[in-house]
Amino acid sequence: MALGAWGRIRSTKDIDFLMVAEESQRTRLVNSLNEKGFKVDRNWLDQNPLAADRANRFLHPSFQSIPLDILFVADKQEEETL
Repeated sequence: MALGAWGRIRSTKDIDFLMVAEESQRTRLVNSLNEKGFKVDRNWLDQNPLAADRANRFLHPSFQSIPLDILFVADKQEEETL
C-alpha cells in the first residue's frame, strides 16, 4: 500500500486504510473519529500538503506512537483494484 501511495518502499509503525468514499462519507468518517478522540495530525498535514485531498493522518491520545492513516482512492483504477 505504501509503495503505491508514496512511490517508495517504507517500513512504518502505523495503520493504513485505503477507502472508497464520497465527500459526504469522508466528512462523516472524520466527525466520527473526532467523537472517538482521534484528531487530524496538523503537523503531518503541513509537511504533506499535496496529500491533503487524498490522505489524512489521525492521532489518538491513547496511542500517540501509532498513527492512523486514511487514504482515499485517487482514480477509477485504484477503486477497481481495491
